[in-house]
Amino acid sequence: MSLVRLAPGKPPIYAAAMFLLANFVLVHVVLILALRTPVDDTGLRPIAWFFEGRQGRDSWDSLALGYLHATMLRHAARPLYWHSFFSPQILHKGFQYPPTALLAVSALDAVLGARWHLALGWITWAMIPLTAVSLWRLYEELAARAGLPIGPRPLVALTAVFATLTFYPVMRAYANGQIQAWLNAAFAVAVLGWATERPRVAGASIALACAVKPQLGLLVAWGALRRQWRFLIAWSAVTGALLLASIALYGWPPHVDYLRVLRFLAERGETFYPNQSVNGLLNRWLGNGDVLSWHGSWIAHFPPYDPRVFWATAATSAALVAIGLAGPRSGRGGLIDFCLMGLIATMASPIAWEHHYGVLLPIFTVAFASLARAHAPRKWWVALAACYALTGNCFWVTKRLAGSRFGVLESYLFFGAVMLLILLLKLPTLSARPVPTEQR
Repeated sequence: MSLVRLAPGKPPIYAAAMFLLANFVLVHVVLILALRTPVDDTGLRPIAWFFEGRQGRDSWDSLALGYLHATMLRHAARPLYWHSFFSPQILHKGFQYPPTALLAVSALDAVLGARWHLALGWITWAMIPLTAVSLWRLYEELAARAGLPIGPRPLVALTAVFATLTFYPVMRAYANGQIQAWLNAAFAVAVLGWATERPRVAGASIALACAVKPQLGLLVAWGALRRQWRFLIAWSAVTGALLLASIALYGWPPHVDYLRVLRFLAERGETFYPNQSVNGLLNRWLGNGDVLSWHGSWIAHFPPYDPRVFWATAATSAALVAIGLAGPRSGRGGLIDFCLMGLIATMASPIAWEHHYGVLLPIFTVAFASLARAHAPRKWWVALAACYALTGNCFWVTKRLAGSRFGVLESYLFFGAVMLLILLLKLPTLSARPVPTEQR
């Protein structure tokens, strides 16, 4: 966006399309040709896998393990998470999701039988087009409400598809075979629902996401403070139904035992470089665990408990949540405020993988439309472009800095998210300023 100046009266979608193309091409030219980065360490492989219909099994193996123990060992002496998470025999950390995440597996198993695991992959593939369509509709809605020229609809649709396919966190979720791809799509639908004044849609979407990722429940506290009752009622209805179904199928003890899993994860976090959070940054900075390795048992994989990392993470997470709940001075309860809390719910988590930041894609759409509406000065566009470049691309080349004084740069995505957080806090004030006559 800093590469393309918005011309008066010209639809902003042209500038967005040109920036997205320039960003994608320039970043990969620099990475591959200048820095000699392997293609597998760039954002190209996830895109290729999408068109080939390939994906990993990151979430699916974990869900299969959890489903096996939840259904076959429901009345066993030891609880679900002893078998599926805390057991020393479990590799790659086992089953980390709440029991409610297994409802999707139960439903597919009831309909498809043994082929349920294949359906998970098909659904994940479909989440990418759903995200793109939500982005398309979101931009058209925001442009229309701001009085901006929308531009040719085919161009808007193509730009939304291109943005989705080239936004690395979204595509990394798909390539990993991660249920986070579902959550990214659900959040995009929630933002669209909020933009179109359908808080019930937003509440139901967030409830579905919370069934897998409880951290997004911070939006419930945000909604209560903003007195968004329709949002809260929809969230409560969907969450209540899911919780009752989960208890009926898997029993009450696993839901209580899951609190032990959350505590374990919060105390240790992850050192592995894709963890883009304060916890990951501190663990890497202090050399607490293996930065580059993923394989091994859970005992070897999780970093040891370090009180410095734990308390610093807790303090910064509390500060982030306080910022989100307080919100900007103007526009409380509005779309930007909603997006801000969604971003903070991701950043405040001790473990925030790259693919968790797929929620940023609709947030960037909101920020772009807000800047276009306000006829923002060039510096704001430069800031937004920098945020997008840091969060929307894969810079695994920073692995070369592991263990050095520059290893902090491995947290590039987190730094981009911090910049976007600051920008979102400033946006309501910028949007409220009167537009000069010569720019109107």
